[in-house]
Amino acid sequence: MAATPSPPPTHQLPNILHPHTLSGERAVHVPPLQRRRPSKAAPHTAYRLLAGACILVTLALLAWGASQGKPLAIGLVAVPVVMALAYPVLARYCREERTFDLLGIVYLGLALRFVGSYYRFTIAADAKSYYRYGVQFADSFRNFDFAVDLGRPVPGTGSVRWFSALVVVFTGPNIYLEFVVFTLIAFSGMLLFYRAFTTAFPNGDRKRYALLLFLWPSMAFWPSSIGKESLMMFGIGLASYGASRMFTHRPLGMAALAGGLAVLALIRPHMSLIVIVGVGVAYLFVRSTRGSLWLSGGKILAIAVLLIGGAIIATQTAEFLKLDDFGQDQLDVVAQSTSDRTAQGGAEFTPIRADSSPVLFPAAVASVLFRPLPFEAHNQDSLIAAAEGLLLVAITAASWRRLARLPGRIIREPYVAYAVSMVLLFCFVFSVIANFGILTRQRTQVLPLYFVLLAIPAAREVASATREPRQRPTLLTDPPRAT
Repeated sequence: MAATPSPPPTHQLPNILHPHTLSGERAVHVPPLQRRRPSKAAPHTAYRLLAGACILVTLALLAWGASQGKPLAIGLVAVPVVMALAYPVLARYCREERTFDLLGIVYLGLALRFVGSYYRFTIAADAKSYYRYGVQFADSFRNFDFAVDLGRPVPGTGSVRWFSALVVVFTGPNIYLEFVVFTLIAFSGMLLFYRAFTTAFPNGDRKRYALLLFLWPSMAFWPSSIGKESLMMFGIGLASYGASRMFTHRPLGMAALAGGLAVLALIRPHMSLIVIVGVGVAYLFVRSTRGSLWLSGGKILAIAVLLIGGAIIATQTAEFLKLDDFGQDQLDVVAQSTSDRTAQGGAEFTPIRADSSPVLFPAAVASVLFRPLPFEAHNQDSLIAAAEGLLLVAITAASWRRLARLPGRIIREPYVAYAVSMVLLFCFVFSVIANFGILTRQRTQVLPLYFVLLAIPAAREVASATREPRQRPTLLTDPPRAT
């Protein structure tokens, strides 16, 4: 009896559901390894394991600090509780991302901020002052008396004291709990920055941006404390998110932008002015719903609102800087005063001021973003800052293909135009700072927007996306794509 031939493997069977097979034409078979399935991020990755390790390190540091008599024992309960409550919230925030483990990256970023918060606590100076005033004013706040004498001007340091008192009302007189709250405020700003990026620039490199945004060392360190940096991070993040919604014609964009500008105006009015200018420049590249760049009625109204808001904040900025007007002579005086005031404390240097000559502007931008250089570091803190600056230089150099596409992206992507405007304006204003410690801390305000420029898709990715639109996963029985 003749042996019955074994059936061919399943993946070699003809596709009987395809009409070309029934008509006698040869079917194109799909190997098993090419079968497309809906992508799903791995449930457990190295990012989540590292997050767990960071939490253990934080708890060990808190336990050691508590044994030294520092008020950190509450952190042994607060940190695990916050991380446990944050996980489902962040899981919901990251649920739409299926191409990489966004949840792991974000969760690791939060864990790193608690490590940074501990070290910020150990060197806290201004933070302890804000806390003391917060405890002092909290009793008045509980009696609904919010018009207290803050002792310092508003906008400025007085605003931070006022907000510190508001936090103490809910946390009670425990300085580390207030550190936790301010750390979460700064982290919320990071979440807003990422949402702004994906809203206004959906074809950007999301994984690259998430890695830079959530895991960059100075971003996890400086804003994780009671102080201006955490509030500024939230304010710029909220304003950027509002701008992204405006650029994409989504509701509540103007409201979010106004909320972010209000926070900035209470802390550092000159930053709110920089944001308004950046949004105004970028809004010129916003296309109407019909795809045109011409000024529509809605765009004219939005620009008018920005101009009015800019005029109001400019007046507030002039009062904050003690200017009679924005004349060049007075601006030079303020810039020189800032440079002289910051040139102290053991980390002073000679800045490259962008206002001195247009020829020096590129060097001033590089100075603000990348200094101190390794040969300029003279202690442990400046060595760490120099290593981070050198890493940023390397990433920037490796991103030259992405940066080469920047001019075209500015025209097509308003959020990229906004990021470029913010970076250039920030570098122009802050190039007068003459202290590496202050400069390293201040530039955390603009790094999330500089990272946008490093997350522009590479040329081959853009070309591929242009040639062939992204399609939904196909089944084995789908007809083959013509090549």
